[in-house]
Order: sequence, then C-alpha cells, then structure tokens
Amino acid sequence: MIIPLNDRVILKKTKPEEKSAGGIVLPSASQEQPNTAVVLASANDALHAGDIVLFGKYAGKEVTLNGETVLIVEFKELIAKIS
Repeated sequence: MIIPLNDRVILKKTKPEEKSAGGIVLPSASQEQPNTAVVLASANDALHAGDIVLFGKYAGKEVTLNGETVLIVEFKELIAKIS
C-alpha cells in the first residue's frame, strides 16, 4: 500500500468511454484518455478515499506497483471534486 506524504494524492484513473454518445464503438486508439479518477489515498483532509476528482492532462506521475498503475499528483494539480 502507498501512503501519500505532504500534499500528494494517490489516484486510480477511470476507464475511457468505449462507445460514443450515438452508440458507435470507438477503437482504443481514438478513445480520449480520462481526466477523472477515484481517490485511493490522500494526505490532504479535503479529499477522502472514494472521492472522484478531475485533474489536468499532464498532472502527476504514473507508478506501477504489484501490477496496478496509479497516479500520484500534488493536491494543487487537481481541478475539481465531482459530487
């Protein structure tokens, strides 16, 4: 388990949409990368595990541990909390 320090947040990206609004199946190359993620752990009291957040396209650093890829970002790189 990773425990974030200082103002860092550990995120798990959501999966990209596989179908368009019209129901057309999108190939993986044309799927837009998600900018939303679920909080796994946070060193900041404003976020809790399970919260959904919006982050910038180039925010954070991807890390793979035990076969699972997570994103480590600074709290200031987060754009919004989705409720």
